[in-house]
Amino acid sequence: MACAALTDAGPWPCAEDGCPSPSVSCATLSEHDFCEFTFDAVWDAPPPGFAGLLISQLCARSCGACYASFFELPRRAGAIAATDAPPTAAEFVSAYASGWGRPLLLRGAARSMPAYARWQDDAELVARFGDVLLQAEYARKETRTARTSKLRLREFVDSYRQTDVHLVSFLPPEMQADVLLPPFLSCRPHAAHLDTHNLWWSAGNRTRSVLHNDDQDNLNCVLAGRKRFAFFHPREKPRIETDAFGWVNADGDRSLGYGGFGGRLDVERIDLRRFGGWRDLEWWEADLEAGDCVFIPTAWYHHVASDGERNLAVNVWWWRRDVDADDPVECAEADAPPVSWANCSWGYDGPPPGPAARASAAA
Repeated sequence: MACAALTDAGPWPCAEDGCPSPSVSCATLSEHDFCEFTFDAVWDAPPPGFAGLLISQLCARSCGACYASFFELPRRAGAIAATDAPPTAAEFVSAYASGWGRPLLLRGAARSMPAYARWQDDAELVARFGDVLLQAEYARKETRTARTSKLRLREFVDSYRQTDVHLVSFLPPEMQADVLLPPFLSCRPHAAHLDTHNLWWSAGNRTRSVLHNDDQDNLNCVLAGRKRFAFFHPREKPRIETDAFGWVNADGDRSLGYGGFGGRLDVERIDLRRFGGWRDLEWWEADLEAGDCVFIPTAWYHHVASDGERNLAVNVWWWRRDVDADDPVECAEADAPPVSWANCSWGYDGPPPGPAARASAAA
């Protein structure tokens, strides 16, 4: 079992009524069974900055704590399927986008996009799109409760390398012509059921997502930097979406964020004393470099770690409808030009009629 090194912090001054001594060590706190308490539950005036922190987080050795990131969990099943040659539309449907689906790493699939060549320089992006408005968040580690604001692209470029601001934004129409749908996605039924898209842009530097899943199929393409994905199969839903796995359902309570996600987990230091079930789940990995794309099927749980001096990605979501022999995949001619996002119809109000994705039906 890979865990963070077990060390203790402290000791800390203690001058309140009931203190056993002028300073209190982790060993003393453990002896008094305070490991599962927060510092502000033990101190009336906790050490500065410690309110809300579990004592076991800073007293790992004495409390017998064990911490791991998703990428350190023991049951790594291996890397997801990968290819240097994108599948045909029919191959994509039959092998990856039917039933539960299978994640797929598409090496180099984004290199043919104009954005891959033209979005590498911040100054050029400012010159072309400096006045477009984008949605910004202010937290390198996603919480779904972080402050948000609208920024012009030039304002973001002026600040993102020095602060924790990053973009999670609908891609403005002015920028959409630089992004292409891959040929296997430029077909019915996929292209007929496109919902929305995002631009992700940060200074890299350990930007981390919450664990979550989506009710649509998703293609994420890295244009700069690196991304690392951890995947968990949707059949684990009865276990993952519970308190024992740190799951939060924020529907109806905006103070918790939005949607369902692993809101009680520190994704870089999962407390395996509290959430030990994560030790038992198989997980799969994908490592993306600039120019790579990854297909994330409906309902697959995933966590994303973004790194590199500059991290830039785009993704598209579309509604799944499983097809059969009576509902064939329909594509343009093989030599047809690629379809840019600017020429797509967005906002399909799904799910579509007909056979739904198995993962969605099981949700």
